[in-house]
Amino acid sequence: KETGEVVLVRPLEVNEVPSYA
Repeated sequence: KETGEVVLVRPLEVNEVPSYA
């Protein structure tokens, strides 16, 4: 359960980084 929540938050943060570039 904990890993599932982290995985959902990780992709959201990674998508924001490339968007800035």
